[in-house]
Amino acid sequence: DVIVTDHHQVGEEGLPAAIAVLNPHRSDCNYPYRFLCGVGLAFKLAIAVRNGLYSAGWPKDSLPNLKRHLDLFALGTIADVAPLTGENHILTLHGLKMLSTTSKPGLVALKESAGIVGNVDARSVGFGLGPRLNAAGRLGKADNGLHLLASTNLKEAKALALELDKINQERKEIQEETVAEAESLFKREIDLEKDRVIVLASEIFHPGVIGIAASRLVDKYHRPTVLIALEEGQGKGSGRSIPRFNLFKAFTDCKSHLIQFGGHAYAAGLSIKEEQVEAFRHAMNEVGHRHLTEEDLIPEVRVDTVLKLEEITRPLYDHMALLEPFGAENPVPSFLSEGVQFQEVKFIGKEKNHVRFRAKQGKGNIEGVGFGLADIFASVDPTLDVFDIVYELDLNIWNGREKLQMKLLDIRLREEITPA
Repeated sequence: DVIVTDHHQVGEEGLPAAIAVLNPHRSDCNYPYRFLCGVGLAFKLAIAVRNGLYSAGWPKDSLPNLKRHLDLFALGTIADVAPLTGENHILTLHGLKMLSTTSKPGLVALKESAGIVGNVDARSVGFGLGPRLNAAGRLGKADNGLHLLASTNLKEAKALALELDKINQERKEIQEETVAEAESLFKREIDLEKDRVIVLASEIFHPGVIGIAASRLVDKYHRPTVLIALEEGQGKGSGRSIPRFNLFKAFTDCKSHLIQFGGHAYAAGLSIKEEQVEAFRHAMNEVGHRHLTEEDLIPEVRVDTVLKLEEITRPLYDHMALLEPFGAENPVPSFLSEGVQFQEVKFIGKEKNHVRFRAKQGKGNIEGVGFGLADIFASVDPTLDVFDIVYELDLNIWNGREKLQMKLLDIRLREEITPA
């Protein structure tokens, strides 16, 4: 007897012949929250088993306290980029508190290798803990992550965490090679005037990192992107999408060219024969032209509200922090301030592609940083021109001191200068 837990869309082939299939996307599933990911479904199944044993007469003190495993729930939910709404948000909030004080040797060692001390937030998981665990699976060494999380010996766990750190560095190098190959193919094969969807295939692509590389191209070109790693006439593909394009439905429309596929609206995977790649590219672009307009291909900068710089205070930030943890479907609030001037502009970073500054508007001023925005600043006179800016607020902690700063997302020249 097998119980299957799965959080992906149910394909047309239906469900496997298991004793039970737990999937919130089943058409006959009446569970009220549909966005639990793999770790969430495993956690819910554990709760149900525990409740069943208790109802069957097992003494309470012989059953596990599942609350102490919410650290694993938070780790898995954030690393899988599941929506941080509803049930996920509540359980991840408490899970991060557990993760901050966890005594599990594997998590203690993983946090140490990532240089994470004190309170663990969603960003620490998303950029520190999650990538180290995911790297093992991407390079075909997923057992390392399992053994780390299941470890009961801190010395053994530290050795495994060190190995994962090395694997993650290897993953980064392979990822950069894959991105470089994708950019090279893009220049030769893609015409943004005609192509609504980017489909690229190469024997140089590593199948473990094509999803991350596809995300990089989506961020840069704002087109749905599918990268296919070829080997011996077979292709393994991974796609990422934009808000107006459902990737899983697009794959369904193009299924005649695929061996199999699965996933979600924004992220999906496939397998394909090499000789079908070109036909699949044409089919995906036909779907793209049916469902995407020119406007859909223009990236949007989301603004939650207009804010004056003098209104930025620590109490405002503390109220905003009550909405944490931030993540998928619950993004960090973003603000628009109009008629802003920049002072003390400095280009920073090894390649001088980031910028640090002080923003001034009327009586308000605040320090800030803009990652990857040096080119924009170099094309204008930031000390003379006036701008409208969109940004997030961030608490910069350095040597035990806390200071509010803005993280600049986008700027535009203000055409009509009005008094701030």
